[in-house]
Amino acid sequence: MDKSITTRLDDKTVKMLETTFDSNYNGIRIATESFFVLRSKMQSEIKGIFSGNEIKAIIDMFNGTMFDPQLAQKAVLKAEIEDSEKYEGTLKRWEVDKAVILSKVDNMTEAQAFFVIFEAWNFWYSKKEKNLDNFVNEFE
Repeated sequence: MDKSITTRLDDKTVKMLETTFDSNYNGIRIATESFFVLRSKMQSEIKGIFSGNEIKAIIDMFNGTMFDPQLAQKAVLKAEIEDSEKYEGTLKRWEVDKAVILSKVDNMTEAQAFFVIFEAWNFWYSKKEKNLDNFVNEFE
Protein backbone atom coordinates (compact mmCIF):
# COMPACT_ATOMS: atom_id res chain seq x y z
CA MET A 1 0.00 0.00 0.00
CA ASP A 2 1.35 3.42 -0.91
CA LYS A 3 1.38 6.09 1.74
CA SER A 4 1.12 9.80 1.02
CA ILE A 5 3.53 12.13 2.83
CA THR A 6 4.19 15.85 2.76
CA THR A 7 7.63 17.43 2.91
CA ARG A 8 9.37 20.73 2.25
CA LEU A 9 12.15 21.03 -0.31
CA ASP A 10 14.37 23.96 -1.17
CA ASP A 11 13.90 25.72 -4.52
CA LYS A 12 17.07 24.18 -6.00
CA THR A 13 15.85 20.65 -5.30
CA VAL A 14 12.40 21.38 -6.72
CA LYS A 15 13.99 22.80 -9.89
CA MET A 16 16.15 19.68 -10.27
CA LEU A 17 13.07 17.48 -9.84
CA GLU A 18 11.19 19.50 -12.46
CA THR A 19 14.01 19.32 -15.00
CA THR A 20 15.00 15.68 -14.39
CA PHE A 21 11.64 13.93 -14.01
CA ASP A 22 8.22 14.16 -15.59
CA SER A 23 6.72 15.26 -12.27
CA ASN A 24 7.79 16.18 -8.76
CA TYR A 25 5.87 13.18 -7.44
CA ASN A 26 7.75 10.72 -9.67
CA GLY A 27 11.02 12.48 -8.96
CA ILE A 28 10.65 12.19 -5.20
CA ARG A 29 9.47 8.59 -5.45
CA ILE A 30 12.26 7.49 -7.79
CA ALA A 31 14.98 9.43 -5.95
CA THR A 32 13.92 8.03 -2.59
CA GLU A 33 13.62 4.45 -3.80
CA SER A 34 16.94 4.79 -5.69
CA PHE A 35 18.68 6.03 -2.55
CA PHE A 36 17.85 2.83 -0.69
CA VAL A 37 19.01 0.67 -3.63
CA LEU A 38 22.29 2.61 -3.79
CA ARG A 39 22.67 2.44 -0.02
CA SER A 40 22.37 -1.34 -0.09
CA LYS A 41 24.96 -1.60 -2.87
CA MET A 42 27.35 0.76 -1.08
CA GLN A 43 26.95 -1.09 2.22
CA SER A 44 28.20 -4.20 0.41
CA GLU A 45 31.09 -2.29 -1.17
CA ILE A 46 32.31 -0.62 2.02
CA LYS A 47 32.03 -3.77 4.13
CA GLY A 48 35.54 -4.94 4.94
CA ILE A 49 37.39 -1.75 4.03
CA PHE A 50 37.91 -0.66 7.64
CA SER A 51 38.94 -2.59 10.74
CA GLY A 52 36.65 -2.64 13.76
CA ASN A 53 38.62 0.07 15.56
CA GLU A 54 38.71 2.22 12.42
CA ILE A 55 34.93 1.95 12.18
CA LYS A 56 34.58 2.88 15.85
CA ALA A 57 36.83 5.91 15.32
CA ILE A 58 34.77 7.05 12.33
CA ILE A 59 31.55 6.66 14.32
CA ASP A 60 33.12 8.59 17.20
CA MET A 61 34.19 11.48 14.98
CA PHE A 62 30.71 11.93 13.49
CA ASN A 63 28.97 12.20 16.86
CA GLY A 64 27.41 15.65 17.05
CA THR A 65 27.80 16.46 13.35
CA MET A 66 25.21 17.43 10.77
CA PHE A 67 24.76 15.56 7.50
CA ASP A 68 24.98 17.69 4.37
CA PRO A 69 24.90 15.63 1.15
CA GLN A 70 26.94 18.32 -0.61
CA LEU A 71 29.77 17.83 1.88
CA ALA A 72 29.69 14.02 2.04
CA GLN A 73 32.85 13.44 0.04
CA LYS A 74 36.35 11.99 0.40
CA ALA A 75 38.03 15.34 1.07
CA VAL A 76 35.63 16.04 3.94
CA LEU A 77 36.04 12.54 5.37
CA LYS A 78 39.82 12.99 5.32
CA ALA A 79 39.52 16.44 6.93
CA GLU A 80 37.26 15.00 9.64
CA ILE A 81 39.83 12.28 10.35
CA GLU A 82 42.64 14.84 10.53
CA ASP A 83 40.69 17.29 12.70
CA SER A 84 39.28 14.69 15.07
CA GLU A 85 42.76 13.35 15.71
CA LYS A 86 44.32 16.78 16.10
CA TYR A 87 41.68 18.22 18.42
CA GLU A 88 40.19 15.17 20.15
CA GLY A 89 42.74 12.36 19.82
CA THR A 90 40.12 10.09 18.25
CA LEU A 91 42.54 7.85 16.36
CA LYS A 92 44.82 7.44 19.34
CA ARG A 93 41.82 6.61 21.57
CA TRP A 94 40.79 3.82 19.17
CA GLU A 95 44.38 2.75 18.40
CA VAL A 96 44.10 3.58 14.71
CA ASP A 97 47.05 4.43 12.47
CA LYS A 98 46.33 7.74 10.71
CA ALA A 99 48.35 6.91 7.59
CA VAL A 100 46.55 3.59 7.18
CA ILE A 101 43.02 4.96 7.55
CA LEU A 102 43.76 7.93 5.26
CA SER A 103 45.16 5.55 2.65
CA LYS A 104 41.96 3.52 2.80
CA VAL A 105 39.90 6.68 2.26
CA ASP A 106 42.15 7.64 -0.68
CA ASN A 107 41.35 4.29 -2.31
CA MET A 108 37.59 4.71 -1.92
CA THR A 109 35.23 6.05 -4.56
CA GLU A 110 33.33 9.25 -3.87
CA ALA A 111 30.13 7.18 -3.58
CA GLN A 112 31.71 4.93 -0.96
CA ALA A 113 32.94 7.96 1.02
CA PHE A 114 29.46 9.50 0.82
CA PHE A 115 27.91 6.41 2.37
CA VAL A 116 30.62 6.00 5.03
CA ILE A 117 29.79 9.54 6.16
CA PHE A 118 26.06 8.90 5.87
CA GLU A 119 26.20 5.62 7.81
CA ALA A 120 28.34 7.17 10.57
CA TRP A 121 25.91 10.09 10.89
CA ASN A 122 22.93 7.74 10.69
CA PHE A 123 24.33 5.63 13.52
CA TRP A 124 23.76 8.60 15.83
CA TYR A 125 20.57 10.04 14.34
CA SER A 126 18.47 7.08 13.25
CA LYS A 127 15.90 5.46 15.52
CA LYS A 128 17.94 2.24 15.56
CA GLU A 129 19.49 1.07 18.81
CA LYS A 130 22.93 2.65 19.33
CA ASN A 131 24.91 -0.58 19.56
CA LEU A 132 28.45 0.04 18.35
CA ASP A 133 29.41 -3.65 18.25
CA ASN A 134 26.42 -4.51 16.04
CA PHE A 135 27.27 -1.62 13.75
CA VAL A 136 30.89 -2.74 13.49
CA ASN A 137 29.71 -6.27 12.60
CA GLU A 138 27.70 -4.83 9.72
CA PHE A 139 30.74 -3.16 8.12
CA GLU A 140 33.89 -4.97 9.31
